[in-house]
Amino acid sequence: MQFDDAPEEFLDPLMATLMSDPVELPSSHNIIDRITIKRHLLNDPHDPFNRSPLTLEQVIPRPDILKKIEEYK
Repeated sequence: MQFDDAPEEFLDPLMATLMSDPVELPSSHNIIDRITIKRHLLNDPHDPFNRSPLTLEQVIPRPDILKKIEEYK
């Protein structure tokens, strides 16, 4: 299913796809899909937005945004 009209806040900022598991990065406060940041961290242990050290365990789940995405879908 295509979601070409999805609000920008629901899109992964690196992949431009609808997020399925949004998480917040603790230092930059950007919201990104968990799978995207997981893949990024395999190659580079830093926040892609501000280069602060980052581990997957540090990301903050955002169920509030996930709920909005589910309602949108």
